[in-house]
Amino acid sequence: MKIRRAARPVPVRVRPPAPTKSGAFEFRFGYHDDMISVGKSASTTRSGPRPIRNEDIVMRILALAVLAVAMVGKTATAQAQTYDPAYPVCLQIYQGMVDYYFECRYTSIPQCQASASGRAAQCVVNPYYAKPVPRKKRRTSKSH
Repeated sequence: MKIRRAARPVPVRVRPPAPTKSGAFEFRFGYHDDMISVGKSASTTRSGPRPIRNEDIVMRILALAVLAVAMVGKTATAQAQTYDPAYPVCLQIYQGMVDYYFECRYTSIPQCQASASGRAAQCVVNPYYAKPVPRKKRRTSKSH
């Protein structure tokens, strides 16, 4: 069994402070060129791109997930189709100055007007009425 020696301590070089464009002084320590800014913009920066760590990826995924949940929570729910395509006439009923809804269950304007009588309502033609498709006549083959 071999006994390992302890790792040698890494020598630290301290470079003299150099002023930057922002007026801060940068101190560089060690061999990795880590920079610590002191002065007007006192934030820790690095002189080059640092490798992306797993913690960075996890934090980015969590941030995007929170953003996605917030965006979905703020969206308005979609309204259902207002007009029923099975009936040609709709009754538009007013509940207030700008609030109204439609009842599409009338087959004729007179039928709708009878229901609208005495109410804050009006009859409108259903723009989405699906007209019944006429059936094709079947040809019967005649045997001679």
